[in-house]
Amino acid sequence: MRATSWAWPDRAPQDWTSPGADGFGLSDSRAVTRRHFGVGAESVTVAALTALTHRGEGKAGTVRLAAERHGVRL
Repeated sequence: MRATSWAWPDRAPQDWTSPGADGFGLSDSRAVTRRHFGVGAESVTVAALTALTHRGEGKAGTVRLAAERHGVRL
């Protein structure tokens, strides 16, 4: 989906984010690779909270707190 993200907006009318780390040829563990590319559970949680905040359904303080708690850079 990441390679063809331009083709999806009219098929997915709501906001969406396509996380992915396939095809980079890294020889690290999956957990470390996910963290590197920002697609681990912690990063996805912060991204979801950020999206909700942008839609007016969340608070910026919650995003900052989650990012600090999980070690995610904003």
